[in-house]
Amino acid sequence: MYIRRIVFLLTFIALLAVIILSCSKVKRKQSQNITNTDTLQYVGIQTCKSCHEDIHNSFIHTGMGKSWYLPNQQPKIERFDTKSTVFDKYKNLYYKPFYKKDTFYIMEYRLQGKDTVYKRTEKVDYIVGSGHQTRSYIANRNGFLYEFPITWYVKKQIWDISPGYENGNNSRFDRPIGLECIQCHNGNSELEQGALYQYKKVALGIDCEKCHGKGSEHVKIMQSGKKTKNNAIINPAKLPLDRQIDVCQQCHLQGTNVYHTTQSFEPGKSLHDFYAVFLPEYNNKQDFGIASHAERLKRSACFIQSKGEMTCTTCHNPHEVQQKNYNDACQKCHTTNTSICKAPAHIQKSKNFDCSGCHLTKSGTSDIPHVSFTDHYIRKPISETQKAKQKEFIGLVCFTENKVKDIDKAIAWLHYFEKVDPRPAYLDSVAKFLSILPYKEKVQYFFFRKDYLTLLAVAQKETPKDAWTHYYIAEAHLAQNNLNKSISHFEQAHQNMPRHIDFIIKLGNAYLKNQQYDKALQTFKEAIKLDYKYPGVHNNVGFVYILQSKFDLAEIELKQELSLHPDNINALGNIASIYIQQGKNAEAKKYLIRLLQIQPQNHEAKELLKKCN
Repeated sequence: MYIRRIVFLLTFIALLAVIILSCSKVKRKQSQNITNTDTLQYVGIQTCKSCHEDIHNSFIHTGMGKSWYLPNQQPKIERFDTKSTVFDKYKNLYYKPFYKKDTFYIMEYRLQGKDTVYKRTEKVDYIVGSGHQTRSYIANRNGFLYEFPITWYVKKQIWDISPGYENGNNSRFDRPIGLECIQCHNGNSELEQGALYQYKKVALGIDCEKCHGKGSEHVKIMQSGKKTKNNAIINPAKLPLDRQIDVCQQCHLQGTNVYHTTQSFEPGKSLHDFYAVFLPEYNNKQDFGIASHAERLKRSACFIQSKGEMTCTTCHNPHEVQQKNYNDACQKCHTTNTSICKAPAHIQKSKNFDCSGCHLTKSGTSDIPHVSFTDHYIRKPISETQKAKQKEFIGLVCFTENKVKDIDKAIAWLHYFEKVDPRPAYLDSVAKFLSILPYKEKVQYFFFRKDYLTLLAVAQKETPKDAWTHYYIAEAHLAQNNLNKSISHFEQAHQNMPRHIDFIIKLGNAYLKNQQYDKALQTFKEAIKLDYKYPGVHNNVGFVYILQSKFDLAEIELKQELSLHPDNINALGNIASIYIQQGKNAEAKKYLIRLLQIQPQNHEAKELLKKCN
């Protein structure tokens, strides 16, 4: 299987108020010079507070101000009682959240009758979400961040399986948090060099510089007393409309990103200079995602006909907790002289005479359960016939650029196949642009097609420079049983990204297949050192020990694996094989029965079980 670089979204992005930290009544088309930011540094929200205390004290109560924090930094809104337990019927696992003194834990366990046959408890290191709609929970394992499998849903006051974990997709404590996710829930967080998910710095919440840019030069100027025109800080309200929207869209437009640079987005600059955002387009416009605010607003006649006058801050002051009635904003254009509400009086009364009650639909999102969010597509109330219209996928549309380059279209389809929906037909949309695909994406395309011979032919034309291209080439050589060449490229992938555990495991497996047991063992132990709870690594070490006839050491590693991952088929089979070799058939039988409960058609396990009888 190929490694999917899935960027897992957390569940609370729509809880954040629209990101743009100014709503001053200024001339909207006024330009603002952007300071060269290459040498600037982040200063942090506490530094900003020293001069802007009133704004700070208001902002920290908004959704953005409460986006990511430590347990006990915000009031407990969750329920911790006998009704708090969540059961995943697909995995036959229970989850129980609880506090022990001031430390927050989530326990995973399994019952057999009334007996607890498995238990694992993990500490919650971070809480994500303001608590307006949901809260999610994060574990920090040596800098690797992982989402927990249960979420608190505020509206229904219930604990339930986290979004994306439903219907047998429970990845338990092992869903990694990528930089795309954390950047929209947090301030300036930094990955370790050569890592995809390991962080050397984790910020605590959205801060001022997310929307105003790095503040070091601004602080220097203000402390010197020698003020300049813009004081080296971005005021989003003074930016042109498209740049204002880009400040918001960096988080409130979530889709398939095509990156144009490795640099992070900087307020005041064009979002498209950093990346283009593509979203799936459907004939039925009713469905919307949890982070669809910008895309839905742009569809609205209000936005289009305002010709640049309407922006996010028309309705939202990001420094303050959201207001409940938006009539003042509506009546800036829809005055009683030009546009009178024609809804019956009883309908107006039922909506508390609030325009948004009818014209901004509130419903569940297409990607998060148990929540009710506002659809920012401003329009007349929708008929039931419109709501029932069949949803059909049309294609991918770029919402950050009107004139889209063919190369961006091609890469967007490639990423959509990789991260969202691996239907072969989507690769056909890439094929027509094949001649213009860059070397890296061309190798990736043939990898997804499983056309390894063509991939290797393409690979010979250039020298790969990045870890992922080396990985694809290594897998292609492995499929052709070219072990030495495969190992060489796995080694290069590991060298380029030394903290990517999947690459380490792939390299170890290649050594193992090549019967280089000492190297395989050393490589697997390197993965354990990075994250000793990572799925499969203890099983891999145990298997090497079996091959080296070090059964005592193998048993220790396999039991460690099963204490963390009780349904690991390979570990169950490996430990059973050890016991059979040692004549401990009764012990072997217990593990084989467990294996067959998970995978009833496993032929090898059935044959081993016969030897135990």
